[in-house]
Amino acid sequence: MSWSPIEARKILDSISDLTFKRSVKKLAGYELKSSRQLALSEENKVKVTLYVSRVPYHLTGVTVEEKYEPTTSRNGRHADLEGLVETLGFATKAYRISIGSPESLKDFMQWYKYA
Repeated sequence: MSWSPIEARKILDSISDLTFKRSVKKLAGYELKSSRQLALSEENKVKVTLYVSRVPYHLTGVTVEEKYEPTTSRNGRHADLEGLVETLGFATKAYRISIGSPESLKDFMQWYKYA
């Protein structure tokens, strides 16, 4: 099995505390029972990218690609992100991270539930 957004989505869909919200233009939005949200980018076929509100700098296989500061200019992050998962919109801080493996995604999600 190759690591891709398709495989990542299967893992995310199997997490009981995580609810799929909807998909918009190659983004899949999810929400935890705690109301924390995330989005999976499905644009790249060989790289798993998430948009999240918090990042763990200590987890192996999780790399911060970009940090987005709150802005009123409405640019700098995926244009459809705000409409899909409002807590990651332009008015808030958000991060784009890459996930290196299925194990790293499972570790990240375990951390993200309680962060």
